[in-house]
Amino acid sequence: IWPRPARGRHPRSPFMQRRDFELPIPDWMRDLSHCPLSDSDKELLQKFWTELENDRMEHCARCRETWFDMGLKDGFC
Repeated sequence: IWPRPARGRHPRSPFMQRRDFELPIPDWMRDLSHCPLSDSDKELLQKFWTELENDRMEHCARCRETWFDMGLKDGFC
């Protein structure tokens, strides 16, 4: 005999706070050669590319897996 699911009310999920994802529409410069990124966006993008450049994939010779930060020791995981 299989165990039966518990009867009764379903537990309520916790209340999700509503977030406002609406951003103000930026002013259009009417110049297509103008960079569409704000200064803070440029800084964030530069930080992302720097962090991505620092991530290196590793390859385990034993299990032949390749992934980030595997913690290899002498080429083996």
